[in-house]
Parts: sequence; C-alpha cells; structure tokens
Amino acid sequence: MGDSCEDLFNYYKVNFIHGLTKNDCKCYNETNNDAYIAGMSNETPNKEVSKKPYVFINLKRLNKTFEDHLLFFHEFMHLSFRLHNWDINKEEQIITWAELETIKTIKKLNK
Repeated sequence: MGDSCEDLFNYYKVNFIHGLTKNDCKCYNETNNDAYIAGMSNETPNKEVSKKPYVFINLKRLNKTFEDHLLFFHEFMHLSFRLHNWDINKEEQIITWAELETIKTIKKLNK
C-alpha cells in the first residue's frame, strides 16, 4: 500500500511500470474518487529481481465505503488466479482466497 500511486514507482525504482509512466502519474490529480492507479496486481518490474507477484493499493484512492473492499477484492482476485495457475477448476479456492485476503487487509487497515 502506498500514499499515492507514485509510491509504486518509487518502491521499484522505475519510471515505467506495466504500460504506465511515473511522469503521467505525477501529473494526475489524485483524489479519493479518481487516481492514475487505484490498485494493481502484477509481477515485479525489475529484471534483476525474480518475477514475484504483488498487489498495490493506493491509499489516497480509498474513501471508507464498500468500494474500498471491492478494490481490494478485485486486486486480490487477479493475484489469486495467478497463484492458482489460472485453473478455473479451482474457482471456489480462487474466490475464497481473495475474500480472506480482503478481510485480512481491511482489518489491518482499520487498526
């Protein structure tokens, strides 16, 4: 989680990540209703680092409504598919994993 989408670029020390640019990010007027990146689930962009999946959530985008939960769940679903090898036969495990991660993250955020 980051305080703005720029934190994602800074964390990986890159100016370009999965089709998005840090410069465009800096120019974007982020609010709790709109952001250059609200959330992202992908693999680490650094070539020297092994490709590990991550989930990023832009805290500036959160607005303390059910939409926050949906954003977390949406990104965790992307990650869950990846972790379950895109096997649709594991549909229930995929959804349950994303639900549990969403609950765990929301509880941590609310502390």
